[in-house]
Amino acid sequence: MTVLRVLVVLCCPAVLSLSALACGATPGGERLLIANTTSDTLSVRGRLNERPFAVLRPGEDTAISFPGWMCEERAPGNSLVATAGNGTTYTYGPPLCNGGEWEIGSRP
Repeated sequence: MTVLRVLVVLCCPAVLSLSALACGATPGGERLLIANTTSDTLSVRGRLNERPFAVLRPGEDTAISFPGWMCEERAPGNSLVATAGNGTTYTYGPPLCNGGEWEIGSRP
């Protein structure tokens, strides 16, 4: 377990707080693109984590990768939460799958 954590720190320091995330978790490096389409700065975190792994200003985006099992399991913890300074929250998932896009603030 210690070795896995070291590899995650070296490969993806921005997502250290989400222990289930891993760099290169999928062949070809597919990732979930997260884009902030709101007019607010957002903190993005895993539902079960208190610390955000990204802070996105309006118009900014980031990409992260998930292990395949997170796409197959629909557990409530397999989701993301984005929170604005005024308390507005946005959720994505479950499941969490690579190769998609979450445009925070846009309607499905």
